[in-house]
Amino acid sequence: MKVLHHGIRRCHTLALKNGAKYDAVIVGGGHNGLVAAGYLAKAGKRVCLLERRHVLGGAAVTEEIVPGFKFSRASYVLGLLRPKVYQDLDLVHHGLKIYPRDPSSYTPLREDHWGNGGRSLTLGPQEAMNHQQISQFSVKDAEALPQLEALLNKFAEAIAPLLDASPPDINKFHNSGLKGKVKELSSVTPLVKTGKRHTHIIPCVSPLCLLFI
Repeated sequence: MKVLHHGIRRCHTLALKNGAKYDAVIVGGGHNGLVAAGYLAKAGKRVCLLERRHVLGGAAVTEEIVPGFKFSRASYVLGLLRPKVYQDLDLVHHGLKIYPRDPSSYTPLREDHWGNGGRSLTLGPQEAMNHQQISQFSVKDAEALPQLEALLNKFAEAIAPLLDASPPDINKFHNSGLKGKVKELSSVTPLVKTGKRHTHIIPCVSPLCLLFI
């Protein structure tokens, strides 16, 4: 796989000079572009990846924005980095290291016009600390946080199986014969299972299941 910075013109010039031919040209060396390029290269394709910046990674890059301090550009949550991706691309072998953050977030608040403020909100894995921090602003919200997190975990559990599945083609399913319907069931199965297991927390999923049963 060839990685080029500074755009398409350089890729075109290099291709003409070296007689290189590519099966795929990917514009943008962010984490999505890198994953796509990785899978294509693994499949034996010749890939040209274009990135205008001096560094690859896009939103997943950690950079020294303020002298002496490094920041994540944006992609600070790894929940959507599917285990299948870093297993397929052997990212651990290539240097992937995951460091849990504790605390997970720190939000300073500016003072108002009267000099009040200066408070901050620090959240992490410790339930007691989160309760104390949120109580600065609302005891009611602090008491409700565990219930909210439990609900969000149920949603995450419901959605997780769908992230690695191809979306079902509803029109193709309905318009095909018996053989075609059986073939399409492989893409529908995760959605049906999710709907059956989690209808009590996601009622809108239930009608979707009925489309395929």
